[in-house]
Amino acid sequence: MAGFSFSDLDDCALAYEAGTRGVLEEILDAEFDSPGVLLEACVTVLSWNAGDFSPRSGAPLVERFQRARNGRTSLSTLSKEADILFAPLRGVCSDDFSAFIFAIGIAAQNGMASVGTPDDAAKAVAGAIGELVDNIRGHSGRAETGVIAGARIPNGYEFVAADCGRGALAGYLENPEFADLRDEGDALKLAVLDHVSRHGRNSGGGAGFQTLLRVLSRLDASVRIRSGDQALLLNGTAAQRDCTLAQKAHLQGFVVCARITLGNGC
Repeated sequence: MAGFSFSDLDDCALAYEAGTRGVLEEILDAEFDSPGVLLEACVTVLSWNAGDFSPRSGAPLVERFQRARNGRTSLSTLSKEADILFAPLRGVCSDDFSAFIFAIGIAAQNGMASVGTPDDAAKAVAGAIGELVDNIRGHSGRAETGVIAGARIPNGYEFVAADCGRGALAGYLENPEFADLRDEGDALKLAVLDHVSRHGRNSGGGAGFQTLLRVLSRLDASVRIRSGDQALLLNGTAAQRDCTLAQKAHLQGFVVCARITLGNGC
């Protein structure tokens, strides 16, 4: 039986917004099919002020993620992980962030290497994950809610960066340059596709997603980026990439999930 997917989560979130509160139990009892679905579900549920996210599933993936949440993982232990990566930003001191980014990079490289990703590609993706950490710190407004996670999945590897912060649009609206921006989808396009920083078009920032997409263009990867009521979906390689915006239920936060399929485009 297939696990709880992004499509299932989208359906449940829309049903909840329409007044079907019982779907909350469906989410909390789900056996998630990947770390990306799990953490987006977490951010979604927290958006509803429903309390702490505590899936009661017996699925090994969820159990291991929950154990990681409840225990403090040392950086030395983290850097030796291969099959699963779970690294909350909460409690990481500013002086430790370089070591933190290095450790999660090594863990991600281990995970990707374990499914056959070429070393140079794995190192490049690990560097891009470090950029996502910087994005959470610099743009979410609630860096303490951030989490970086990853895991082996059938035929590949998936990693995710999630936070319960203000999302893309609210960040841009802090800058008078973007006072006319009203749509979360336009904010996502500015951040991800146009590489425009919320600090301004001439600020020299905005390279984080550019790095991520350049790296993933070498691989057969799908990327799902959620903010507010929009999802930006990217599939394929640089030679043939599909990019679409899709209306979703509202989510308070920002979630980036990249799924790398083994054996294509490396």
